[in-house]
Amino acid sequence: MSQHHLAKVLSELARAGVVESVRGVGGGYRFAGNLKRLTLMDIIRLFEPEGLGTEAQPALADFWERNPPP
Repeated sequence: MSQHHLAKVLSELARAGVVESVRGVGGGYRFAGNLKRLTLMDIIRLFEPEGLGTEAQPALADFWERNPPP
């Protein structure tokens, strides 16, 4: 992923209130709000408002099967 693309993604996440920017030497981005309430689908819906198409659902299911949450 290019640095430019990552900056655009972080900008969208900041606009939605998912992350906030921190200025200064140790600055960057940090999560904002309650992470316990944030889901993967919340993030996906920011970039795909109509949700995942049927072609993406098997790939996502395969990912979770190979990488179960703790």
